[in-house]
Amino acid sequence: SVEPGEVRVFAQYDRDLTLEADVVVVGSGPTGAVVAKELTDAGKSVVLVEEGPPFVPAEYELDGGLSMARTMREGGLRTTSGTIMPTMQAIALGGGSLVNSAICNRAPAFVLDRWCTDFELERTTRADLDPHYEAVATFLGISVTPDNVLGRRNLLFRDGCNALGYQCESILRNVRGCRGSGECFTGCRSRAKQSMDISYIPAAIRGGARVLTSVRIERVLAEGWRATGVVGRVVKPFTGKPSHQVRVHAKVVVLAAGCAATPVLLQKSG
Repeated sequence: SVEPGEVRVFAQYDRDLTLEADVVVVGSGPTGAVVAKELTDAGKSVVLVEEGPPFVPAEYELDGGLSMARTMREGGLRTTSGTIMPTMQAIALGGGSLVNSAICNRAPAFVLDRWCTDFELERTTRADLDPHYEAVATFLGISVTPDNVLGRRNLLFRDGCNALGYQCESILRNVRGCRGSGECFTGCRSRAKQSMDISYIPAAIRGGARVLTSVRIERVLAEGWRATGVVGRVVKPFTGKPSHQVRVHAKVVVLAAGCAATPVLLQKSG
């Protein structure tokens, strides 16, 4: 069994595992981590599942190639159909937040309004979402990047925009005490970037969430049209070699494996 608040890592799996929960969340990035924390706050029993391992600063690689090979799917070289642009999909506790630039812009009102019309959505206008944006911003310390972090090249760019009459502003980022070291992409060694592994996931763990790392979910379990859980395999970090089976039976299944992996999982599940 896995106790409330426990984090399971690859070396700790020695047999097949079956768990029960109110909610199972697949993916520990900015979506899954927030969902897990909010649901534990609401008193639900939550199992958070992540395919990748946890990382600490001593394990970060400053070499970009080595870093991508360790933290990203297919070494950061996976592409989507019809384009040669790589899609950076992290395989790590914290998901993409571990290796992104901490940029936290809000979706423009006109985009959300169009989605509400095109997809017949309710309660998803900018006015509806702003209280939630504010809650996340407060929790993560999202704020305008200060001049000392911007550095001289960005300040020169800003001066150029002002001289030409172009509107410009410093970007919003989820950091606390950022030193501007430029190591966001390979892992923030100063722990200034409030990635999910040091912000929302620990909060979910304090609330009793059980976290299974190095587990790749392969299929959603269902009875008729109702999802009843997930099943997958323990996978070795960096190689993906599968071993023990993992099943989580839950009243609610949340798929938060990103815009590339979530559709694949749905397809495999029929």
